[in-house]
Amino acid sequence: LRGTRSTLGRIYPMRGVVIVGAGWGSGLEDFADAETLVAIEGEASTFQQLQRRVVDLPNAHALQAIIADASGPREFHSASRLSESGLIPPGNLQSLWRNLSIRSVERLESVSLDELLPRMSASTEARHAFNWLRIDCLPAATVLEGAVAIVDELEVIELRCVSGDVQMGVPEASLAACTAWLEPRGFRMILLEEELNPLLLQAVFVRDPRPIAER
Repeated sequence: LRGTRSTLGRIYPMRGVVIVGAGWGSGLEDFADAETLVAIEGEASTFQQLQRRVVDLPNAHALQAIIADASGPREFHSASRLSESGLIPPGNLQSLWRNLSIRSVERLESVSLDELLPRMSASTEARHAFNWLRIDCLPAATVLEGAVAIVDELEVIELRCVSGDVQMGVPEASLAACTAWLEPRGFRMILLEEELNPLLLQAVFVRDPRPIAER
């Protein structure tokens, strides 16, 4: 997605970027020019690596949080493949990763983006305007459900989702669920790429594709 981000960054300048499921910080350099960059990760050991990575980037903040559609206790599953740790039990992901297993499960407090981001702005005594959102975890539609208050400011949304061919009992992880949530709010998909596992997809939505066509 690097070339796409570079192009979109000229059309939709990165005033503020939020990354949910930032992992250990791979690819954060693509957002180095953002006025504000907030990288969020829930898995504890991965978050420690993310903190070390964020130090090298200007205007970047690392937050450890479990992001969901609303605040409240949720089961967070640590998987044998750390990048697949999250709200979905590893057993549901075995259609994607046959040998995936669970390492541990904890009941942790979750928070929505609508609650977390204003809290962050208050703690830094500044209002952050976020116009880019990257959701690099599953299920993306659950994260979107907790971003109703900020969605009107967003211009570019990147999502990790699963192909419609995958039967995993979590419809909120599907591309169809994300598209159904975003299209009524004025977003259109402009790019869809397969990951190394072709059942996992990276989708890019923009609020108004006309500026891209004009370019």
